[in-house]
Amino acid sequence: MTDEQKSKAMFLLGQSGFRITFENGYSVSTQFGPSNYCENRRGHKKSPMNTEHLTSSNAEIAVMDREHNFLNILNDGIAGWVNADSVFKIMVCVRRHNPEKESETTLIEIIEQIILERE
Repeated sequence: MTDEQKSKAMFLLGQSGFRITFENGYSVSTQFGPSNYCENRRGHKKSPMNTEHLTSSNAEIAVMDREHNFLNILNDGIAGWVNADSVFKIMVCVRRHNPEKESETTLIEIIEQIILERE
């Protein structure tokens, strides 16, 4: 792994969730605010920075490649109502993904299997 790849790893906090980018350049976005596909979907749009902590039993997720393109998860790019255990499993899979040795199709299939096994 190059120093440039290591410098890509980061967290990004937004008003309704967060994104984590791993050393391989892939990211997982986890959103759980108003208008996201989660239990807070019909909530009022207000900044959680100005209110109590925002909580949810599930979240909307998206996975992005090194160029920040959404992976085509469930033929949409976004998966909703994903529970915390599944989000964690997906993050582990994305973190472990080696784009030089594994296809994105394989990664997508694994993520979809995690999402569908919760239903």
